[in-house]
Amino acid sequence: MSYLRYNHTLQWFDDNSTEYVFPRADNIIEDYGSNYEHLPSLVELVGHIILRETGDFDYSTKIVVALSHHLNITNKLRNTEHPHDKFEMMRRHDYNGRIKYWKTYFGDGEAKP
Repeated sequence: MSYLRYNHTLQWFDDNSTEYVFPRADNIIEDYGSNYEHLPSLVELVGHIILRETGDFDYSTKIVVALSHHLNITNKLRNTEHPHDKFEMMRRHDYNGRIKYWKTYFGDGEAKP
């Protein structure tokens, strides 16, 4: 299973991937020599690697939002529904909810009443 597929919808961002990144059988990650110029794809990749390593969706989302905050791309984080949301919610992966929470934590979202 790949980490990112070229032109596929990103899960943490309202954008499509510009990268194709996948693990090989010999524990090597292949990216076809990418320069990672598209920051949402790069940050999404980091989030997926952390999620696969830890299984901790909330922590992965925190790192994605923290990197987005420091790279000044929080405006690109998603705030719309995605095609896979119903499936992801069954896995307890509430992308919109956790993004909103962590954006507030880093000062990029609306304060809670």
